[in-house]
Amino acid sequence: MVASTTKLDLVRSLGADHVVDYTIESIANRDARYDPIIDIGGHNSVSRLRRVLTRSRTLIIVGGENGNGLTVRGAG
Repeated sequence: MVASTTKLDLVRSLGADHVVDYTIESIANRDARYDPIIDIGGHNSVSRLRRVLTRSRTLIIVGGENGNGLTVRGAG
């Protein structure tokens, strides 16, 4: 799970196996691949998120800039 420094303990308490502090590190710079990715912050581009998806490619984006919603199914 990706979260800010102040929320790392919270997401760990929710059961996240691995937590990345996005204020320090971008998931796009990691070798790991993820599935599913659920983006609720909107800070990453779809192309950046697609690069770190596994082959099954489940990407869900909740919300969007200026209140616009976007749902991407099978992002590949």
